[in-house]
Amino acid sequence: MNTAQLLALLASFIFGVVFAFYSAWPRNVPLAPPAEPTEPQISWPALLDPDARLSIVMQLGAKPTPERIAILTRAREQERDPRILAVVEQALAPVIGEPG
Repeated sequence: MNTAQLLALLASFIFGVVFAFYSAWPRNVPLAPPAEPTEPQISWPALLDPDARLSIVMQLGAKPTPERIAILTRAREQERDPRILAVVEQALAPVIGEPG
């Protein structure tokens, strides 16, 4: 074995030891905890057939809650069928006598 091969073998061993210690060294812990994941944005099921979407709108409009109103509002933004839009508008219209 000549001197160049011996030096290459020694350098390889030294770099391997340094890499092993560097890999085993503990990492710094982040100072701030990770952010909580946000809720996914509501999406209107535009790929369903019109009868299924109409059924969903009628079920959501039967008992308006804040969550259902958010879904109906998204439906108003994304829906393209005029008869379903009419039902959505009717479901979102304030009822006379209800506090709003």
